Amino acid sequence: MKKATLDQGMKFLEIFKEAPREHVQDLLSSGFLADLRDGNTADADRDEFRKVLGLKPISSSVLTLCDPVLVGPVRPFNPHELFTIRNRLWISNGAKYLFFSVVGYPVSLDEEITLQPFTLTGSADDMILRENLPKNHVFEADELCAVLKYMINIQRCCHLDDKYTNCFYVYGKDGEVCVVGVFLDVELMDWGIYAWRCGDIIRGYRNRIFSRSEAGNSR
Repeated sequence: MKKATLDQGMKFLEIFKEAPREHVQDLLSSGFLADLRDGNTADADRDEFRKVLGLKPISSSVLTLCDPVLVGPVRPFNPHELFTIRNRLWISNGAKYLFFSVVGYPVSLDEEITLQPFTLTGSADDMILRENLPKNHVFEADELCAVLKYMINIQRCCHLDDKYTNCFYVYGKDGEVCVVGVFLDVELMDWGIYAWRCGDIIRGYRNRIFSRSEAGNSR
């Protein structure tokens, strides 16, 4: 049997990068990692395993898990200048009111963070979608602004796919959770940023949702 590669080892470190030290120590002490190493995970049901741990199922009739995306770091910048003067970027009135109105200055990402994308395979309302997303899937407004700057600037890496409306849940106006949608017209290279209140049905076709990773702080 071949030994694990350095890249595979780095992937393990990446998964635990934002996890609290105490939680990682508890996990090491529990022996669960050794059981996973020795067990036959190919025949295991991940949803049943998550249920035992008190986690919600990752699989859903409307969500398909995609590969994680690394974002950042981002140097401090003024989003109110960048997003209003950037060529070929259109911001809806809804996005200005619900999202950008609560964004501060300056905005930055001090270190690299992990995002978890999902594609929708059917239509669902926000309640169903949010029940199946990681617990702290909602972004802070300043945080999301920095994420969008990074992802739009490196579009060649396909982090924001032109085949989808890329959706993010964010704490917006008056602290209420709203949805920010980002769309790229690849032929014209025009960007559009929209926002709407939670409660609407998000159509499955051509939509993808980005969540914050499982680890990290949440409200």
